[in-house]
Amino acid sequence: MVRNVEREGSVGEFVGTFRALGLTEVATARSRKVCDYVGAAAVAWSGTDFLVGTQYVGRKASRALVFSTGSDNAVLLDAPALIALVPAELSATLRENDHVFVEASRLEGDTVHFNVWG
Repeated sequence: MVRNVEREGSVGEFVGTFRALGLTEVATARSRKVCDYVGAAAVAWSGTDFLVGTQYVGRKASRALVFSTGSDNAVLLDAPALIALVPAELSATLRENDHVFVEASRLEGDTVHFNVWG
């Protein structure tokens, strides 16, 4: 089960804006924090051992993430990561655009499907 957790802080720390996504194993009730985020996030269970999500990091950008239930590591897909991965003619377009949204849509086997727009 994936849940949103409001961040609690001590006196003098900012709270209310920062949140975390938590993952709880229903059978054992074990839980762990998957990631912190600011703004809004949308997540979906892959049906296997992965969680696919999108973090909306501002009015001009979002990034897609793939989390494994068995690891603390995540794969991050955002504009800088895509610039390094796509052909030169597409990387120039990404570099010149100040609004780049990368949204995860689904995970099928080892393939992540996502939308890029801006």
